[in-house]
Amino acid sequence: MENASTLRHLGQHLSDVEIGKVLGLAKVELSQREIANLMNCSKKAVQHTIETYNFDTFQGRNLHREYERKTTKHEDRYIERALKQNNSLPLHDITNIMGLPVSHWTVTRHRSEIGLGSNIAANKPGLHNVNVEKRLEWAMKYKNWTVDD
Repeated sequence: MENASTLRHLGQHLSDVEIGKVLGLAKVELSQREIANLMNCSKKAVQHTIETYNFDTFQGRNLHREYERKTTKHEDRYIERALKQNNSLPLHDITNIMGLPVSHWTVTRHRSEIGLGSNIAANKPGLHNVNVEKRLEWAMKYKNWTVDD
């Protein structure tokens, strides 16, 4: 009999070492029931491990699902060009300007894919009349200077 320290508690996850052992035992073509008895875990845990992990890379399978793009390459280039030309406008406005049947989430995804940030330019105050006059006075004073001066 096995001692109490090696027994698994109900609902406890398999460790990385145990996952490796399960994958190794499955590779030598032991049945899932035999593996479950050897590893002292449920048959469902063994089945899940075999379905989830790849033996060669020890990486989970299908971590992220690949979705088919709804836009063509031509539309992607058009969206990219519209984003670069109208970077000061909100995304909803850019989406409306383009006239393509895409959501603003699609435009947001494209913006992050091409590396454009999401920022809004700050409104800067205009020049006061006093500053305009001072600039004009300075320009008139030095308008005849050369590079050597």
